[in-house]
Amino acid sequence: MNCLIADDHWIVRRGMMSIMENHFSDLYFDQAGRISEISSMLEKKSYHLLILDFFYADGTLKNSISNIKLISNNTRIIVLSSSITYFDYLEIKDHVNAILCKQSSQAAIINCVQKVLFEGTYINNYHQLFFDKVASLSSRELEIVKLIINGYGNKEIVNKLDLKENTISTLRKRAFDKLEIENNVELINLFMLSVL
Repeated sequence: MNCLIADDHWIVRRGMMSIMENHFSDLYFDQAGRISEISSMLEKKSYHLLILDFFYADGTLKNSISNIKLISNNTRIIVLSSSITYFDYLEIKDHVNAILCKQSSQAAIINCVQKVLFEGTYINNYHQLFFDKVASLSSRELEIVKLIINGYGNKEIVNKLDLKENTISTLRKRAFDKLEIENNVELINLFMLSVL
C-alpha cells in the first residue's frame, strides 16, 4: 500500500514515517513538502493513504481538499494540524477520514492510521461537549452565530436575513443560552478555539 505524507516540515514527514515504518510493514512512503506537489504526485501514482498537514507556507489545505478528492477519490485522508477552528473543521470533515492533532501520542497516531486503513474512519472525542452544543442549534441560530462571528451587527443581520429585529434578538439569545455564553466576545472566542 502506498502512503503519501505531505507536510511543509521535513521533520514532521520523517517523524510520521519513522512511527509508521515500525508498525505497518506493508506501507511504502512518498513525501511532499508543498501543496502543489500533492496534486502532481496523486496524478502520477495511486495512494491508499494520504497524511496531510492542514497549514502550509503556500496556503491551507481547505482550499485544495476538494481538488485532492477529485484526483484521488478512493484515497483515505488523515489531516494533521496543531489547530483547526470549528468552521475549518466543517469545511473539511466530509472530505477526510480523520483529523488528528500533531501533538498526539505515538499510540494515538498508530491507532488512527489503523482505524483509517482497516475501518475507513477515525473519530476522536475532542471537544465533544462543544460539538453537542453546536449541534443543538437550529439552522437559523447557527446562521446568526456565523454572521455575528463575521462582524455583523443586529441591523446588518436584519437586512441580510430579512427578519425583524426582535426575531434576531430572540434567536441570538436562544443560541447564546444553548452555547452557555453571554456575549459576542465569548462567542467569537468559543468558535475560534481549536477543535483538536
